[in-house]
Amino acid sequence: MPERRQRDIVPWLSTRLFSLKEVLTFGAAFAVVAAVAATPGALDTSFRATWSADLTAGVVVFLVALPLCLGVALASGTTATLYQKRHGDGIPLVWGTAVQYAAASALLLAAAATTESFRIDWTGEFVAALAWLVLVLSLGAVLLLLLLLRRGSASGVSSL
Repeated sequence: MPERRQRDIVPWLSTRLFSLKEVLTFGAAFAVVAAVAATPGALDTSFRATWSADLTAGVVVFLVALPLCLGVALASGTTATLYQKRHGDGIPLVWGTAVQYAAASALLLAAAATTESFRIDWTGEFVAALAWLVLVLSLGAVLLLLLLLRRGSASGVSSL
């Protein structure tokens, strides 16, 4: 068996986490928020008294939560992609997706029933946004991912 180097075992250690563009974008967004917070009259006096402690706490929570969320998302997405590639080839794409969404809907509906009032203001903007989220970003993206998995390798799809 060939000798494995550390880089082969844990390939993500040798890659960059964020590009320069992403760091600059985050920095610009942070600067805008800081400028708004520092603007006289933009915030009430109770917040101004504790902004330093609040900012420090927010940065600490961000630095702890971001890697944790990214790790959970990466592990979940990778596991689901590999499982789908290995065991999901015989499942019809539309019906398999419908079953997944029905199960998720039942779970989320039960959670919403305990925490929400189910009052919806059916405006044009809301309907358009809901249609975009459901049809394009949800159904379209999932069906496209499953189609790509069926036609190609899991590593090729996940590298997109």
